[in-house]
Amino acid sequence: MDSILRVLGIGGSPRRGGNSEILLDEALRTAVALGASAEKIVLNDLSIAPCQECSGCDATGRCIVQDEMQDIYPRLRCADVMVLATPVFFSGPSAQLKAMIDRTQACWVERFVLKRPVSDTARMRRGLLLSVGARGGEANFQAVEKIVRTFFYTQSVKYQDGLFFPNVDHKAGILSVDGAMSRVQDAVQLTLSEVVAGSR
Repeated sequence: MDSILRVLGIGGSPRRGGNSEILLDEALRTAVALGASAEKIVLNDLSIAPCQECSGCDATGRCIVQDEMQDIYPRLRCADVMVLATPVFFSGPSAQLKAMIDRTQACWVERFVLKRPVSDTARMRRGLLLSVGARGGEANFQAVEKIVRTFFYTQSVKYQDGLFFPNVDHKAGILSVDGAMSRVQDAVQLTLSEVVAGSR
């Protein structure tokens, strides 16, 4: 087994340098400092169409829509850890993240209909959710968490933790939230250690 853990960070915000991306960058920086490799995908930079519910994946487990989502599928398969970061929009994830998640209907078919593995790694995979909301308490993150949990389940990824930061609105405001970065660092460290322990 490859000794280097592969961490995939997926940024769902349309705002570059915003709060959720700051958290994601800290998570990936921490992973690299701990000896993992890290790759970052910014969904807003890509052309990803919504799922067309066309049944084109039913026989093969492969999406027939040819756009930049095709570049994401193999990255999902080989990640040992996935870190998703998104702001809250109307109590849910960003449209960019939701579109990507919906396009993994093909992965759902592969796993649950065709009964094939959706992972190319032998490790026990884990997932983290980082989310920032402008108003309300942690209840405002419930829909985001439920959607991401379902996505991780489809990917054979165990939901490790969700870090939620309410009442943060202005750009880079997360930098003024006491303990935000240390919470991310601790969560990443624990997640990587859980992957290693669970794969022995």
